[in-house]
Amino acid sequence: VVEEQVKDLGIEVIDVCMDSNIVETEKVLPLVIYETTSDFKGAMCIDSFSVEALQVAIEFYPGRPIINSISLEEYEKGVSKLDAVLSITRQHNPVYVALVNGPKGPGQTADEKYELAAEIVKQAKEKHNVTPDQILMDVNAYPIGSESVEGLNFCAETLKCLPRIKAIHPDLKTSIGVGNLTNGLASKPYMRKVLTSVFLDEARKVGLDCAILNPNHYVPLESLTESDVVLARKVILDRDMTAFEELEQIAQTKKTGIKAKKIDYDDLSLEESICQKIKDGFKQKQEGIIEKEGGKFPYKDKIVADVAEIIDKHEPLLFISGHLMKSMRELGDAFGRGEVSLPHLLKSADVMRHVMQFLESFMRFQSGVEPGAAIDYKGVVVIGTVYQDVHSIGKDLAKTLLENYGYRVIDLGVQVPLEKFIETAHAEKADAIGMSALLVQTSNHMITVARMLNEEKFSIPILIGGAPVNHRHAGYVAMQGGDDTAAILDNVFYCDSGMDGVNTMGLLMDKEKRPVLFKENQEALLIQYKKAKGIKEEKDKLLETLPRRKVSFRHHEVPAEGYRIKKVEFKLHKLSLDRKSLYSLNWKFGKKSSWIQKGITVEQLQKLEKEWVEKAEQNRWIIPKARFGLFPAQAVGDQVIFYESEKKEKELGRFDFDLCIGKGRKDKFSIGQYFYSVESGQLDAIGLQITTAGVGVEAGIKLFKEQNDSESALYLQGLSDRVAEDMAEYIHQLVRTRAGYKKENRGQRYSPGYPALTNLKGNSIIWDALGAEDLGVTLTDANEFYPPSTTAAVICFHKDASYS
Repeated sequence: VVEEQVKDLGIEVIDVCMDSNIVETEKVLPLVIYETTSDFKGAMCIDSFSVEALQVAIEFYPGRPIINSISLEEYEKGVSKLDAVLSITRQHNPVYVALVNGPKGPGQTADEKYELAAEIVKQAKEKHNVTPDQILMDVNAYPIGSESVEGLNFCAETLKCLPRIKAIHPDLKTSIGVGNLTNGLASKPYMRKVLTSVFLDEARKVGLDCAILNPNHYVPLESLTESDVVLARKVILDRDMTAFEELEQIAQTKKTGIKAKKIDYDDLSLEESICQKIKDGFKQKQEGIIEKEGGKFPYKDKIVADVAEIIDKHEPLLFISGHLMKSMRELGDAFGRGEVSLPHLLKSADVMRHVMQFLESFMRFQSGVEPGAAIDYKGVVVIGTVYQDVHSIGKDLAKTLLENYGYRVIDLGVQVPLEKFIETAHAEKADAIGMSALLVQTSNHMITVARMLNEEKFSIPILIGGAPVNHRHAGYVAMQGGDDTAAILDNVFYCDSGMDGVNTMGLLMDKEKRPVLFKENQEALLIQYKKAKGIKEEKDKLLETLPRRKVSFRHHEVPAEGYRIKKVEFKLHKLSLDRKSLYSLNWKFGKKSSWIQKGITVEQLQKLEKEWVEKAEQNRWIIPKARFGLFPAQAVGDQVIFYESEKKEKELGRFDFDLCIGKGRKDKFSIGQYFYSVESGQLDAIGLQITTAGVGVEAGIKLFKEQNDSESALYLQGLSDRVAEDMAEYIHQLVRTRAGYKKENRGQRYSPGYPALTNLKGNSIIWDALGAEDLGVTLTDANEFYPPSTTAAVICFHKDASYS
């Protein structure tokens, strides 16, 4: 990439940007710079949010670098990004890219941009002796059309601020990262090129000195069609969105050679229109009341009015079986082939739910009985998350998929009492029970349900799934807690995904295949149980016979200060999120290699991320918070005791670390061995932390579910989970810094419920010690956090501490 841009495209400065949750930026960025500059004739802009990465990377650059970036936004409590970066890099005399961002966020209007720029110049000179000729003032670009204030034009405000900022000092230069201007237009490269080129031409006229951009997104204006330039100017200068749509149409035609044609629902028959809207996930939020045959039926989506009209022509039951079920089946099959993303499937399911709620209400009013039995469902499934477990996302996705494939699903929610599964299955004449769990401890409730069913002689298929559940656990469930393999059940099925649950139900509802299915499943369960039992016996023997690991404290240094509890709160938009995990795992778009087939682009996902970050902040659904602290500690065997102070007058708690088998099965160890013992007479230190996305997220998710908007519920839940996980990593780094191990990167993190510290009681101990009730976090009976988007961990600072 560097060779192509410097030699072939004549680019003078290369921006090397790195912020990663996958690798350690502080270690990798210097290596990238070293390798890149070994045969490099241009200049380099070193770009990272991490101040530590910039400090290390600058040492590897063979020349005068450009640093990206500084600003007045808060980097850590009481310290701006400007102060943090300049204080450790100014001795290298670099040039700085300065963003017009402040404590309240990026400047949006020309006045805000100017005021921030003037203050940056002032503080840089007065506090750090960095002069205006060392500053490239980046005036910020926002995506075209993303304004939320009536009458505001981001492009015009940016152009207006340029001459004012240039006038602050004759040596001050201006810059802009122009890529954000056309965010979301990756699939329309011609449109991106036209808008970028025209904007830069306008900006150059009023004082722009340089731009950070992809060189493939820019061409000289004279090489563009004049009419397209006129349209682009209307978009940029007047925020003319009609011109934007015209330019979008031109770009689509240039890309495909075919004039794009959107589906016009008015051109379809009413039956086809309803089905197509469902398959497209086309939402038209509109509240009203349908008055029909003496009944009143409230609705929240315009499609219901269409359905109310169609049942004058079709019997509701016939329309459901002949049209609606077929459409959802086609959509489900497309999902199974990887042609449709899960969020799209959820969106379609939301529209379908509006339709079905109206039809069921209407049929109930007509006949006075529940319509469930009359509708030709493939089967009935009772599902829920087991008692003491508050996690719902996996269960919700399974429900949506089953409904899409024509099953009636009775959702019991979360923390379901075990007898409720059985009672509901009896009452609803269910064909299967589905149970989900996220924790090892709560997943054991599945064993109890299987035993209760067997004692009642109620033979019904049991579908189980969730993070700690696997084929071996299914074997234990089938054994119902006993050890007589002759009594193993044949009706317990492990489903590793919602789609696997759909496929399993398909086999179960085929009467011809059922006998063979149960026989083969029982054989497989027996094999898995024996395998699991063998693994446990082998582990027990190793733990009994392996020697204890020898741990040296020769160079072990204990933190000298920082023994206090600290609470922090973050602005969501300032958090650096692991986008790869957010898009693929939390938001269920799958592997990046599948996105093209699903019609998904990176730009679309980035736009979606921006939209949801803004929504979550504006509605206060997500308010990232954390508490962390250092405490004096000592070990007693495999236990670690921690104290209120170094005087050891008050013991705050004890963590029971598990005995683990070491790597290569050479020894056994517990994390307790990596702390100074009570017998040694020396005090050690332990770090504790809790991070949460905040309590507001659950209210937001509940609201969306009540509105039949499972797509939005997924996006909000996924974002909040990602925030809690990524913030845990950030707080971990803060604890390391406070302990004085910032450069060494010393200090491993261990969370209750996971190997090395499996007892969930550790959550309660951390919660009590940190006084985390003011974060809004509470604990369930099983010591699980509520809200679920919460993490906790202990940190051991011994340099040799590991996970194996």
